Amino acid sequence: MTSLFTGSPKAYIIPEPTNLEGIGKMSPRKTNNQDGLQRTYYFAYGSNLWVHQMITRCPSTILIGTAILPFYRWVISHRGYANVVPSVPDECYGFIYTITEEDEAKLDVYEGVPRSYQKKILKVKVLDDGRLLETLVYIDSKTAEGVTHTEYVVRINNGLNDAKEIPEEWVKKYIRPFIPAGPVKMVVDPFFI
Repeated sequence: MTSLFTGSPKAYIIPEPTNLEGIGKMSPRKTNNQDGLQRTYYFAYGSNLWVHQMITRCPSTILIGTAILPFYRWVISHRGYANVVPSVPDECYGFIYTITEEDEAKLDVYEGVPRSYQKKILKVKVLDDGRLLETLVYIDSKTAEGVTHTEYVVRINNGLNDAKEIPEEWVKKYIRPFIPAGPVKMVVDPFFI
C-alpha cells in the first residue's frame, strides 16, 4: 500500500483538526456547483460509502470519488459504528461527496452531533487527480474500540461493494477485523428520518 506522503511520517507536522462545534458556515470548505447551491466537501468512511444510503439520506449529494485521509486509522467505536482515530502510520480510505447545507443538517442528526460525533475539517487526497481537499469529517472523540452492531455489517459491506477503488489489502487489514465479509443486500436504513 502506498502512503499519501513520501518519506518518514515523523517528518510531517500533523495539523490539529478544526473543531466545528458551535460554528456556523465555514466558507473555506464551501464550493459553488453548477446547481447554484453552496456545497461542502464531505469525507465518508463508514456506512455512507453505500451510495444508495447516502442518496437516500441526502438527495442533493454528489459523489466526487475515492480519497485517502492520512494519519487516521479506521475502527469500530465503543458505540458499534465506524470511527477514525489519530494514528501517524495509518491512513483511511473513503468517498468524497459534496453536500448542501440542508444535507449537512441531516447528517448532523444521523451522526448524533454533538453527542456521538464531532465535526472536523481535515485534508484528504483525491485518488483520481491527487487534489488535496479540506473536507468535513465526523469523528467520535472517544477512541475506545467496540463491537459492531449486527445491522451495520450489511450496510458496511454494501458500501464496500460500491467502493471498488479501495484496495482489498486495506479492507482486510482495517475493516475485516470488525466487519465479516458478507453478501450485498438491500436493507432499510434504521436511522432514516
